[in-house]
Amino acid sequence: MKKSKTVSLSGIFLAAILSCNDPNDQWVTGYKDSRDTVIHNHPYRFYNGYWYPVYRNMINPGRYKGATHSELTSPSYHPSIRTGGFGSSAHFSAAS
Repeated sequence: MKKSKTVSLSGIFLAAILSCNDPNDQWVTGYKDSRDTVIHNHPYRFYNGYWYPVYRNMINPGRYKGATHSELTSPSYHPSIRTGGFGSSAHFSAAS
């Protein structure tokens, strides 16, 4: 009986981890039709119509929500991280 509980819990744990994996969570250079700027001492790259925070010369449109120019220039702006899987209704804002 003890082994079957362990196996069941391991299966549930594995399923939880796999459901959190997002195939859109890819870091890209975003150089195609892009331009860079620095606003409030943070670098941003224009890509597919939106501005994304630059980390180690890469952007992640699947993880970070793109910002418009007016959002970006607001003093209170912080890049928003998209959430998914478990906790997809939660909201998280990365302060950098």
